[in-house]
Amino acid sequence: MKILFMGQSSPFSLIPLRAVAEHHTVVGIVESTTKKYRPFLELCKRRIDGKDGYQSLRFFAMQKSIPYYAMQNKSQSDLVGFTREVHPDIICVSGFSRLLKEEVFSIPAYGAINFHPALLPRYRGPNPLFWHYFFMEPQIGATIHYIDPGEDTGDIILQKSIPIDFGMRGTELGKKIMSLGAELMVEALTEITKGNLKRTPQKDIPCPFRARHRKQDEQLLQWDWPIERVWHFLRGTTLNNKELTSKFPGLSWTVKDFKKNYTNETSGDFRWSLQGLYLSHKEGRIFIRPTWSTRNFLRHAYHKLLK
Repeated sequence: MKILFMGQSSPFSLIPLRAVAEHHTVVGIVESTTKKYRPFLELCKRRIDGKDGYQSLRFFAMQKSIPYYAMQNKSQSDLVGFTREVHPDIICVSGFSRLLKEEVFSIPAYGAINFHPALLPRYRGPNPLFWHYFFMEPQIGATIHYIDPGEDTGDIILQKSIPIDFGMRGTELGKKIMSLGAELMVEALTEITKGNLKRTPQKDIPCPFRARHRKQDEQLLQWDWPIERVWHFLRGTTLNNKELTSKFPGLSWTVKDFKKNYTNETSGDFRWSLQGLYLSHKEGRIFIRPTWSTRNFLRHAYHKLLK
């Protein structure tokens, strides 16, 4: 099939894109960017992260000689023209930051499908992984569904779940979900090609909680949680957690293990013991390790330049 792929420059988009490209012809790539997007800075980021690390959709398109379009505003009028120009059989979406309008997803003969990292209709919205850790869900899943005018409300094509092990790091879970989503997207395309696809409507099923973005400076960790829940949450959301945000460029925190030991220390304080740095909790200690690297420092500088 001829695929028009839409996403962002992140593994969440690139892993499914690479999987799809192995089995089908990608005739176009659309990247959701900002007005401050600069290809030169993207190249710098790629160099910072190493040849086998970061790679943008733009450079993937250049390497494969695939038509590329950077969508930098909310209007989708130009996207309509690009979609008609590349004439795809279907649109595949993963990690695209905008909702597609019907004037776009109705162009291909087979419509458009999307990879969502949750078991729909649960956790519709842009940030499911974070909220799975917040609510300490025992499992997560990947869903491939058709795109309709709503937010993650189109008919479900395929779903599969995986467990969230206690203390599993968010990076590890993210890799598993991305690989699973890529696998299911390829499988869905195969079923669509064969014409024996089963669709499960979910539009009228309510979503118990929308997986929204975290608000700026929003405090979500609750120190009256049991220490096990605090530790699990921090392990899964280190990069997005205000308690572990470093003010020093290049410095990051690694959440190690925890030790139960009832104390009178104020929960949430940074403290030091012979065993190392830790966050205090009424039920014990959560040990953390500071890590500084030149690569992290350069990443920080890159994001400052974008601002």
